Amino acid sequence: MESKELKEILQGVSGLKSSLEGLTGQLRYLALVQMSQERYTPEQRKQFYASWDELEKACEAARKHVTDYRKEDGRSWEDVERIESRERVAEIQRETSARMKASQEAWAALTELEKSAPILAAMIRAESRIVSPA
Repeated sequence: MESKELKEILQGVSGLKSSLEGLTGQLRYLALVQMSQERYTPEQRKQFYASWDELEKACEAARKHVTDYRKEDGRSWEDVERIESRERVAEIQRETSARMKASQEAWAALTELEKSAPILAAMIRAESRIVSPA
């Protein structure tokens, strides 16, 4: 068999594998939708989705709050320690720690919500992989 033919066969197999993976993800999502409808009332699902959206936004805002704090300055941590007074360095460390704690608390709240309704959480994650695959 020529290398060109082999290459075409391998490309076809690769395409088939990708298609099957996509179908598997879609079937998983549909199964989770069915399970969620059997397990949770419409009101429970609605409340979960609202809480999920709120906590997801809070997590993103908290993450951004942490990363933006040091980006605003633009200096490396070594430069800050070398140039700033000890009091100012301690202040920056306290502020950074407080922002990181708030971010961790937001993620902990989302994790707790996921634990309260694992099927709904899995469904949301599966849907996001279908809508925007990695």
